[in-house]
Amino acid sequence: MSIHQSKGLEFPLIIVDVGSRFKKNQVKTSSLRFPKKGDKSSNLEDKIRPFSPLGVGDRNPKDRAFDDLTRLYFVAFSRAKDVLLLVGLNSSIDGYIANEKQINIPNVALGWKRDEQFVGFDQIYLI
Repeated sequence: MSIHQSKGLEFPLIIVDVGSRFKKNQVKTSSLRFPKKGDKSSNLEDKIRPFSPLGVGDRNPKDRAFDDLTRLYFVAFSRAKDVLLLVGLNSSIDGYIANEKQINIPNVALGWKRDEQFVGFDQIYLI
């Protein structure tokens, strides 16, 4: 079931894929895990909003993209009654080595803040 379909429902066990697509820290996947710029929705909103009664907004497109992604994961994570299982590749948590340098993969769903600082979770168990 998609995250949007699950809104308003609860289940004993929720499994959320938070990193099986992210083998490397690539620009093409950043909008799905850690936006570097506004997404299609926020860019369209910027083009249309000046012509609405709301007028021009005060939040930049990148912040709105982060807000949308944060809300999406909030809905996914809050569906669990008992257990929330996050699924992904080890590189999503541990990063990877490229050119003898440690590269991390920032991901909102795994506890990264907008300033690219890793906060993590209070209780997380790797299995």
